[in-house]
Amino acid sequence: MAEDKYTIHISGLTGRDKEEAASELLRTLKRSDPTAKLELISDNAQAMDAGATILLILGSGAGVAIAHGIQNWMGRWKKGRLVFKDGDREAVLENATQDTLIQITEILAKK
Repeated sequence: MAEDKYTIHISGLTGRDKEEAASELLRTLKRSDPTAKLELISDNAQAMDAGATILLILGSGAGVAIAHGIQNWMGRWKKGRLVFKDGDREAVLENATQDTLIQITEILAKK
């Protein structure tokens, strides 16, 4: 089965809020798609913090559940902003709107 890799970086928050938001996003995505491989990675190898970037590896057809999870997270973290990358493309996601859900789903579907 083919796997697609993405990074999701949280910005728009500072310090402890950023770490808490990253941990919550990780939990939300695990609940959205238990088959997804997720890893919280450090933004700075020299820092002691957990980081605010998540590596997401999906199998085929898992995008819609993950998109809903991201939209739900964004509804709770209104100041949070996500930079969603798949290697070739990058999308900056702000505000939990229907357009956000469509944008995420399109990125996940176009590999």
